[in-house]
Amino acid sequence: MTRFIATVLLTSALSITACATTKSTEPPQAIAMTSQSLLKANLPFARRYDEIEIEPQQVALLQSVKTPIKIVALFGTWCHDSEREVPHLIKLLQAVNNPNIAVELLSVDRNKQADEKFKLKFTPTFIIFNQDDLEIGRIVERPKLTLAQDIINIVNR
Repeated sequence: MTRFIATVLLTSALSITACATTKSTEPPQAIAMTSQSLLKANLPFARRYDEIEIEPQQVALLQSVKTPIKIVALFGTWCHDSEREVPHLIKLLQAVNNPNIAVELLSVDRNKQADEKFKLKFTPTFIIFNQDDLEIGRIVERPKLTLAQDIINIVNR
């Protein structure tokens, strides 16, 4: 009888494990998030956000944007570069409060699956689009100068 129970338990355990490792036939997609939902759901991002101090000259740079742009931020909650840069982007844009700058946050999995139009290779990637929805530049992993200066340099090309 104990051998029967052991067999039943082992069979049950194997079937549960098999279900857990079964891959979906659906490709994973980027998940749109709000800054509030990201910071609420991800403690390391929230801590980083709280630590950041935005300099007034950075705010002034982005307040000078007069034509509409959209920044699509593709990132991973598992990525240390994203943990460093995405909270900075969120806090910067909140401080700037420029209606000409829209942001879309897209969280990706470790396979970096997102819409093919983004051609995502590294996280985070901030893609800047003009008012005609054409890509005008991107910041990959980290800014060259500062986040605000890199955005302005892209917008003013």
